[in-house]
Amino acid sequence: SFWISLELALATSLVTVLLAATAAFALVRTQFYGKSMIEAFWMFPLSLPQVAIGIGMLRLLQIVTALPAFLGLLAVHVTITLPFCIGLLRASVQQLDRAQEEAASSLGAGPLSRIVYVILPGLAPGLAAAAIVALLLSFEEVTITSFLTTARMTTLPVRIYAEASYSLEPTVYAISTLLIAMTVAAMLLL
Repeated sequence: SFWISLELALATSLVTVLLAATAAFALVRTQFYGKSMIEAFWMFPLSLPQVAIGIGMLRLLQIVTALPAFLGLLAVHVTITLPFCIGLLRASVQQLDRAQEEAASSLGAGPLSRIVYVILPGLAPGLAAAAIVALLLSFEEVTITSFLTTARMTTLPVRIYAEASYSLEPTVYAISTLLIAMTVAAMLLL
C-alpha cells in the first residue's frame, strides 16, 4: 500500500505540475473571451464535496472499464490537486520579470533557451512548492480514493483507515505517526 501511494503521489505531482504550469501561463499571459469562466472552472473541484467527486468518478470509471485502476486514481488525484497548484503557479508566473525574457530574446536566445535559462529558474520555487503540495495532497487523500480502490490497488491512507476502523493494532498508530512526521518535514521544507 505504501508503494502504491508513493507511485501515485509522484505521478500525480508530475502530471499536475506540468498541467498547472501551462494553465498558469495561459491564464496570466493571455487575454481571451471567457477567461473568467475558465478560471472558475479550474477551481470547481474545490467547491464540490469530496464524497460527490468520489461517487461521480466511480460511476464514470464503471462506464470506462478499459481504463486501468491506477490511471483512474491518477486522473482523480490530478483533478483534486490541480486547483491548488494552478493558484501557486499563477502567483509565480505573475512575478516573473518579462524584461529578462525580452533581454534574452534580444541577445539571440531562442524559445527553448529562454525557457531553460530564464523562465525555469524564475519559476523554480513555485514549481517546487506546487510539486510538494500535490505530492502531499495525493499521498494523504482518503475520501475520494476509498471509492476507487480495488483489492489489489489500495493506498496506504485507505488501508490505515480500514485497519483503524476494524482493529486496534499498534502498527496502524506507528505508521500514522510516521506519516504525520513526514508531512511536517515536507511542510517545513516547503
